[in-house]
Amino acid sequence: MIYVSIQHHRYRTYIESPNCVTTGKAFYHDRLCCGEELHQLVSAWHTEQNFFDGIQKLNGFYALIINKDEQLLAAVDRLRSIPLFYGRKGDDFYLSDSTEWIRQQVDNRELDALAKEEFLLTGYVTGSDTLFPDVKQLQAGEAIIVKETEQGLSVNPNRYYSYVHKYDQEKSMEQLMEEHDQVVVRVFKRLIQVANGRTIIVPLSGGCDSRLIVLMLKRLGYKNIITFSYGRVGNKESVISKKIAKILGFKWEFIEYRNDLWHQWYLSAEYKKYACFAGGSTSLPHIQDWPAVWQLNINKRIPKDSIFAPGHSADLPAGSRSAYVPELYNNQNVDVMKVNNGILKYHYSLFKWMKSKEEQELLYRDRIKRTLGNLEEFPDCASAFESWDTSERQAKFIVNSLRVYEFWGYDWWMPFWDYEYMQFWSKVALAFRINQFLYMHFVNDLFNKITGMRLDDTPLNTKQWLKHMISPYLSPVIKRRIINIGKSNKRALVKEYNSNPLAWWGIYNLDEYLLHAREYANINSPLVIDYINHVEKRMMLS
Repeated sequence: MIYVSIQHHRYRTYIESPNCVTTGKAFYHDRLCCGEELHQLVSAWHTEQNFFDGIQKLNGFYALIINKDEQLLAAVDRLRSIPLFYGRKGDDFYLSDSTEWIRQQVDNRELDALAKEEFLLTGYVTGSDTLFPDVKQLQAGEAIIVKETEQGLSVNPNRYYSYVHKYDQEKSMEQLMEEHDQVVVRVFKRLIQVANGRTIIVPLSGGCDSRLIVLMLKRLGYKNIITFSYGRVGNKESVISKKIAKILGFKWEFIEYRNDLWHQWYLSAEYKKYACFAGGSTSLPHIQDWPAVWQLNINKRIPKDSIFAPGHSADLPAGSRSAYVPELYNNQNVDVMKVNNGILKYHYSLFKWMKSKEEQELLYRDRIKRTLGNLEEFPDCASAFESWDTSERQAKFIVNSLRVYEFWGYDWWMPFWDYEYMQFWSKVALAFRINQFLYMHFVNDLFNKITGMRLDDTPLNTKQWLKHMISPYLSPVIKRRIINIGKSNKRALVKEYNSNPLAWWGIYNLDEYLLHAREYANINSPLVIDYINHVEKRMMLS
């Protein structure tokens, strides 16, 4: 038997009929479909071919299920922005938006050991796995076909999309800049159509991605906009954010973060509910702007029907990783070992590797190879790395931050994961992506055209300048030694605890922080431990 159960009605709008379940919104032949209209569109896809032809033409964010005639067809969008999970027990198949419901049906009582270790290193579980051995997830750009046959259940996942580069080597910088301009105009016209007059809320940082969002909204004349920032009073990101909002004439809100406030927020009943919903036994619940949206909500500083437009993640396809794994961007051939090493170095990094982990490392390398698929599809190492990052870290860690908005009852849309925008960057040659060359030129030129100004970030002091100049020439080993020296200094650790721009070390008391700080790469290191403990405790109580 095939069973479908939707558990998260509180956080999203699902349209359900006896044979079909849909949620989200998407453009189909340039027509926006959401709610009943999306449901009717999908319900009319009566065959497998209709279904796969249909999802290939959708541009948006959705989860779709058709369950009729002893057959189930289900799909998530190209970024898995709305997750679906499944499991099998004997001749029974279960599909849901809740891993906990699936876990109970398949009766998993222990975590998968390798998935647990991977989660502790990355903050998410890769491939189709979750923290439970018999609970699986639909991957980014994946559909699944399940049939009841005389021979038993047939379960076939099918990746209908993966982010792979096919370079257009003939185009010049000027041609690409012009094409990018045309594409980004259409992308933001779609955002404006989705917003339909509602207030667009932009988490405005000091970076270029959110800056491009407000620049394009200004350019296209959308006026109903509120920007916001958060952190300790006077932190650099919020200073730049406020400055940009003022220049463009947009309302700006600030939410103060302090150590004591973080301690209250993290221990609250609201956070426990959020962690249960947002993690899905797959991804670390995003906390960075969770309390900021909470405060905007309870203090009625934004309308209830607002739609959030976060800046995820124009920097990745534009080439931001070239600063972190430059060896992959200097290699024109696809070298399996180099790609594997780059992924392990950049993504499996929340805790130090130890000799006792060497056997597990081989297993991770095998998982990475399987997730990457056919390496002959990629033109170079950078393409393979960005493809893995898109389907794994972006889909399961970055994009999963959308649960923040859903938890507090808000709609969202991600302009930079618009399919046309993804397609544009998949054709941009490597030379224009190194150090985000094309993208940075575009954003800076657009800012100048709209404001008549050049926005210079706060000048670097001598210490910052030296770090900026020397850092690119230091090997990862030397950088790690420098970090470890800093962590061995108690005074430096106390300073970090009391001055971190986001104040989030206040989740833990100072003594607890000092006891373990040397083991942590960043705030996510202790958070993954907390989440694993949360999942194991909930499992024992159920």
